[in-house]
Amino acid sequence: NNYYVQAFGKVIAESDDLAYCVSLANANYGSVFEETGLVIWVRGMRGNSALLHNVTPCYCNGDLISEKEAVLQMFFSYKGSVTKAADCDLNERAMLDWLTDNIPGTAVDLTGVTMLEALSFTSEGHLVATVFEGKWLVITGYTANLVYAISPSEGKTKTIALSRMRDALDNVGLFYTYVD
Repeated sequence: NNYYVQAFGKVIAESDDLAYCVSLANANYGSVFEETGLVIWVRGMRGNSALLHNVTPCYCNGDLISEKEAVLQMFFSYKGSVTKAADCDLNERAMLDWLTDNIPGTAVDLTGVTMLEALSFTSEGHLVATVFEGKWLVITGYTANLVYAISPSEGKTKTIALSRMRDALDNVGLFYTYVD
């Protein structure tokens, strides 16, 4: 997909790198849309807080399911896919490829965006996966000061200070989500 950045009443950039487009739109008080005209991201549209419901946690279970498989399973369940992550060989194909093939929409890599830019996707009702302090997390909500995330390896939902996640992940963190 090609994405377009609109700011100052005109298109100022085009790229297939969504993270680049989101960061550029944020810096220029703009928005990002795709070829079909679907608006993907708009600066200022992030709510003050968000909490996604109907997210079924999936935790690591010894050698039966890995962290990445648990993350994949949460995305599948949330989007209503009948595919099981255990049937997906993550050594053969990347997580984003499995997501794109098995959920409505397209999985995207937002690596390099800020934490607040990533939370805009949660505000729009999308799960966001990231790696924080060496562990995979699925972000399910946030407030002005806190982020709520499911940690498959720890087997629990965590509450993490937003400032702590921003310090660790802004402009360098790995973020995966999807657009539909």
